[in-house]
Amino acid sequence: NTSAAVSTPTVKNMGTRNTVCTALSASATSYYTENYTYDTLSQKSSAELLTSLRTFMTTTHTGKSSYKNCKDYAYYTDCQNGGTDNTVSLIYSSYSATSDQWASDGSNGWNREHVWPRNLGGKYETSDTPGCDLHHVRPSDARINSVRNDRKYGNVTGGTATTGVITTASGGEYKGDYFEPLDNVKGDVARICLYVYVRWGSEWGADSITEVFQSVDVLLEWCELDPVDTWEMGRNDAVQSIQGNRNVFIDYPELAWLL
Repeated sequence: NTSAAVSTPTVKNMGTRNTVCTALSASATSYYTENYTYDTLSQKSSAELLTSLRTFMTTTHTGKSSYKNCKDYAYYTDCQNGGTDNTVSLIYSSYSATSDQWASDGSNGWNREHVWPRNLGGKYETSDTPGCDLHHVRPSDARINSVRNDRKYGNVTGGTATTGVITTASGGEYKGDYFEPLDNVKGDVARICLYVYVRWGSEWGADSITEVFQSVDVLLEWCELDPVDTWEMGRNDAVQSIQGNRNVFIDYPELAWLL
């Protein structure tokens, strides 16, 4: 795709965590036109749907980011309360972290998490590559990020709880090769991984969703367990204002089952 540098973002996430989203945002409504309306997409076979969504999310991905930008843009994409308090919501723990708590050394604060881990995909962190895609680079407590490491997402029994370096709030639990986030994050990570699988595929080493998930059944179970909230929709709007494309699985989660 032809990409251009992005200007200073103007859209901030105005959503609220854990408030179920019941309608598309105005930005989402205007995004699905011509050959990419819901009625058209939902009538396709799974193979046709994969191809159509990959084309759609690639051709509309017109703004490029750097890995550094992923930290700077978090104050727009992952902010809370409309960004008025200059905090970001950390994935897994949902802790509200300040700019002062940024881990300049990479370990004692919050840092950047590739929801689809680099070790289960590519190692690209230059501009306009999967490793700098804001849809799957999220702020995370550094300790929880380290514990998650390159473990796949999955349901665990008798796992070890993980807490953050910033706060003692739980971020989920792990056992062996699997990491299970808290229930209110499960849908988020499932929809992000679906996006990476469809948008980037082999470019990120995302040739199968089971490279990062315990099974397709677990992925769909988590999508249903944790429905899209207004914060997730707001984040989609903010990322779109920077990159141009959207995570279609946030707008239309049911496409995961059709896929």
